[in-house]
Amino acid sequence: MPLKISELEKITGVPQSTIRYYVKEGLLPKPEKINKSMAYYDESCIDRIALVRNLQENKYYPLSVIKNILKSIDKGANLNGLLTLEDAIFGSKLGGAHTFFSREEFLKAAEIDSNLLNTMEEMGLLIPFNRGSKRPYNEEDLTFARL
Repeated sequence: MPLKISELEKITGVPQSTIRYYVKEGLLPKPEKINKSMAYYDESCIDRIALVRNLQENKYYPLSVIKNILKSIDKGANLNGLLTLEDAIFGSKLGGAHTFFSREEFLKAAEIDSNLLNTMEEMGLLIPFNRGSKRPYNEEDLTFARL
């Protein structure tokens, strides 16, 4: 059953602007345009948005990686196999566990002060993994900061 963008937003909890961005970036198929102000999205977009959000929030994959995963799935690849491969590329621990730190946790674990962290970020030596996240720093960041 085709869905209006407002219905897709309500079902997924993802804002319309994000849905449009996902379409623009090729993460979602283009909707069927009825006229200039009306378009219908395929019902499969619900599961696809859920997968995108899951990969962003739980795996911390950037959209470029997610786009490649989705393209591979569209070509018949197995999602679990792709995730195993991506974890190997991104260096995840056995069992797929990642450790991420909030700014406060990171400062304590790295034994550095906030000014030094700010300086490293300003110089581009340390880039938070996902600036919008509550836990933007990963284990590689911690290793670097300790050095």
